[in-house]
Amino acid sequence: MLDVLILEPDPIIALDLSEAVRAADRRARVELVETVSEACGRCAGRAGLTHGFVRMLSEKEQAEAQDLVATLTCSGATVVLLGAEAVPEGVAFRGRVTCLPFPFSAHQVDRLLGTPPPPPPTDVTTGPALTRRRACLAAGHMGLASQPSVEACSRTGTKA
Repeated sequence: MLDVLILEPDPIIALDLSEAVRAADRRARVELVETVSEACGRCAGRAGLTHGFVRMLSEKEQAEAQDLVATLTCSGATVVLLGAEAVPEGVAFRGRVTCLPFPFSAHQVDRLLGTPPPPPPTDVTTGPALTRRRACLAAGHMGLASQPSVEACSRTGTKA
């Protein structure tokens, strides 16, 4: 289960990001905050935080934001810098820090969260059960209710 802290003052971006996280994991715990000091207060003594999405804002908040990034990475969370094209030098030496430039897609958020992509759609015309059935049909061995006859298929070496 994902436990995500989002520091984003723009409510539209915060909502989009929150929805993308919940689409990746319906049971995800998502907490939205608007200021660096509020985010620091929320993550103090908090265990299990998996991801922190941090918007690097003004020069004034830069030092506090870098302290927040340090706190998050030390606790084991992956930090995603919102709106950044590259990881700033002040946090580049820390592991587990990446960027999410604007605009972003739900697919990009999925990749950052480490959730596997959805499986490809199953092609009902080429599945293994249907292939065996076609082999029996081609051999002319059909039992009741259009199911391959096990005895007939075993005589020809095909599987039912």
